[in-house]
Formats: sequence, C-alpha cells, structure tokens
Amino acid sequence: CNELRSALSSKYPQVLQWKCTNEDASKSCRPQLEELLKHHDVENFDVEYSLCKDQYFDLAAFFQKNSRFLSYNLTLLSDDMNSLTDAMKEVATSNDKIICRLAVVNGVRCPKWHEDYVDIRLIKSYFGQGTDWIDPNNQMIRFTNYLRSKMELDLEVSDNNDIIHSNCGDVLIIPGRNRYHKIPGSIPVLHRSPITHESNK
Repeated sequence: CNELRSALSSKYPQVLQWKCTNEDASKSCRPQLEELLKHHDVENFDVEYSLCKDQYFDLAAFFQKNSRFLSYNLTLLSDDMNSLTDAMKEVATSNDKIICRLAVVNGVRCPKWHEDYVDIRLIKSYFGQGTDWIDPNNQMIRFTNYLRSKMELDLEVSDNNDIIHSNCGDVLIIPGRNRYHKIPGSIPVLHRSPITHESNK
C-alpha cells in the first residue's frame, strides 16, 4: 500500500497503471472470492459503500454483519480493499466522497468506450482481464471522439493497437471528467470494461 500511495502521489493527476509487485498477495484474495461466488447469484453480485476522507470503513465487519457473507472468511479481501481506499485518500479532499464497489463484470456492464463523470477512479480486477484504456495524450483519438460526441455518436477506437490492456491484479487509477480543467494535467481517460464471454467473467 505504501508503494501504491507513493506512486499515486508522484503521478497524480495523470493516469497510473500500477503493477502489483507482490503477485502472491494479490492472488491470496482469489480463493475467498471463489468460495463466495460459488454460493451467490453471480449475475447480481454487487456490494457498494461510501465514506469521506476522514472516515474508516471496517469492510471485514460489514461482511460479517451481512447475512449473505456471514459464513465466509473475507479478511484478506477486506484488507486489500481497505488498502486501495487508503491510497485514494491520499489525493482526496475533505469534501470528496469515496465510493467503493465490488461487483462481477460479465461483459455488459460498461462495454462502450467512455469517460467517467467522477474526479478520479481506481479500478482493480481480481479475476480475468483488466480494464481497457487509451493513452489520454493520443490527440487523434481525443479529437475524433470529440467530433463524434458532438454528433451524439458512440465513442470509438478504430485501431486495436491503440488499446492498452491492464492485467489481473493491476491497479488502474484514471482521472475523470469532473476534474478536467480544474487541475493542470488532468485529462479524462477513455476506457471500457474488458470484453468477456459468458463463461469468463
């Protein structure tokens, strides 16, 4: 977590794809998630909570109090998610709300290219492929999609070579549209959920 906070502080407000330096630690959450998802409605699995910069949310306690998760040991998962939340607090202001979400992406959640109407977003995939994104300094793609948005057309990326794929376990931190023009160097990042098959969520 200290390494991530340091990397975020040095790169913010630019995009950051931080590769996990301890792959074993990243993988340690997976058995707990696998056991949890085996016994729940995967299609509708979605847990969300919010907090302010100065608040601490005990995710482990939340899991234990929620009857759906009562019989599962989710300590490693909650520790990891709390570490990611702590990293976001490094760049949050006292007026910011931090929203944390754990959900299953089945290929239809956010399949279109888009920019988020948030200040900043942190994304991590525990299984499968990570988020696809485009270098915000690619002026041709930005200009093309600016024109498409004016015509109310879907944003697009015509050349697959321009797509950057984040990997499972990577932490992707991207600026959103809400801080565009507010902070020098903050450019919203075009991205999409990974395209998955029904059997590969």
